[in-house]
Amino acid sequence: MNKQHELVIVGAGLVGLALAASLALSARHHRLRITLVDMGRAAEFAADDETGLRVYALSVGSLGFLQSAGVQDDMLAGRACPYRDMRVWDESGSAEGHATLHFSAAEFALPQLGVIVEDNLLRY
Repeated sequence: MNKQHELVIVGAGLVGLALAASLALSARHHRLRITLVDMGRAAEFAADDETGLRVYALSVGSLGFLQSAGVQDDMLAGRACPYRDMRVWDESGSAEGHATLHFSAAEFALPQLGVIVEDNLLRY
């Protein structure tokens, strides 16, 4: 086993995997020796799996970054769900309360704000 590493990324969650993939595909960093370590098992995924309960709401910008890191549109086909509105509030409020943030794709003349995607699909 090679014990020489230029970069060690600890954690193979979405962020660690995206960073490793992005650096590996980068022309500037293509020779960088990257090691990715994680205590967990590798993600498993099959197209006929039930929808996973752990999901991400990815903005258009985040989705663009992931696509530049190797996530292909066909990987998401049929499993990613677009979202056009989002409301955010804290535990003391409600979705209709005064301390609510509302984001709307229509307000920015966008077809969608992003997509909801399962964790295990992105990590697969």
